[in-house]
Amino acid sequence: MIRREVIRKRLNKLEEYLQILDDLQRYSFDEFQANPERYGSAERFLQLAIEAINDVGAHIVAGLELGPVDWYSDIPERLYEAKYIDRDLREVWVRMIGFRNVLVHDYLTIDRGVVYDVLKHHYGRLSFASRCFRRFSLTDAYTKFLVPHPAQLVRDQRAEKATLARGDEVDALSSASSGRRL
Repeated sequence: MIRREVIRKRLNKLEEYLQILDDLQRYSFDEFQANPERYGSAERFLQLAIEAINDVGAHIVAGLELGPVDWYSDIPERLYEAKYIDRDLREVWVRMIGFRNVLVHDYLTIDRGVVYDVLKHHYGRLSFASRCFRRFSLTDAYTKFLVPHPAQLVRDQRAEKATLARGDEVDALSSASSGRRL
């Protein structure tokens, strides 16, 4: 069973994290890397934002009984297989998971340039994922959970992606492994 309040709480936290990250985007790279509070905040809130996306996705996968999740990368895979997300979002999400793993496990060697690049050029992907999941927190007049039709979600994702600046698809995220266990 999907509990809309679980999704809503996590998405509200995600929006809070995204606002902090949005505020950090105003700094030049020199200002960013010169201040440990700035780059430390960016690292932490990027990690928390990705965690929130993973939590919402895992809740949806479990609630809809879409299959087992042994690895974080299983979450977007299960949603893709059930046609709740498209291939592009799945691939970007897997890269986000890899980047989260770097932030958590390889913290001694984090490249601030990569963090800054993700913050400046790929922040919209996190916001996009949040908007995709917002539909899962809708209710009808009887407060029953409404599961959006997968085809409509994919159409919405394609339309929104068309509005995002096309660049190199989260190359900074690609450098990380996506195979960490939950």
